[in-house]
Amino acid sequence: MTLGLINANPVVQAKKERLTRTRDQYRDDGVDPLEIYEYVRDIRDPEHPYTLEQLSVLSEDSITVDDKLDRILITFTPTIQHCSMANVIGLCLRAKLKECLPLHYKVDIRVSPGSHADEDSVNKQLNDKERVIAALENPNLRQLVDECIFSNEM
Repeated sequence: MTLGLINANPVVQAKKERLTRTRDQYRDDGVDPLEIYEYVRDIRDPEHPYTLEQLSVLSEDSITVDDKLDRILITFTPTIQHCSMANVIGLCLRAKLKECLPLHYKVDIRVSPGSHADEDSVNKQLNDKERVIAALENPNLRQLVDECIFSNEM
């Protein structure tokens, strides 16, 4: 079953309790890191039946919001240095946020410094609009992204 997996035995954390907020606890003037985390925490890893949260690929602390510049920075940590799915994880984050956030936000998605052997290349691909659009137009890649985004919503 684990034949061909890059990381056949990932460390899996217990699922965290979902934050319960009333509408008046959300900010009216923008988004906060916790709100964004709630949007993306259940994205499934492309290789495993676990979420990015469970694999500690993503955490609340890895999201920064700058309201003055309408910028959001998400930094994720692949489970291994040579993760071949880092670009797919970034595409999943970008696709999910595109459907959840107002259009005026600029989203930067990066791998954590030192967490990937090809960090510069991954960061460049994930933040190049033309590359992202081209990747999401590929039917097979789009299907994989959609499966990762929507697998836990059912």
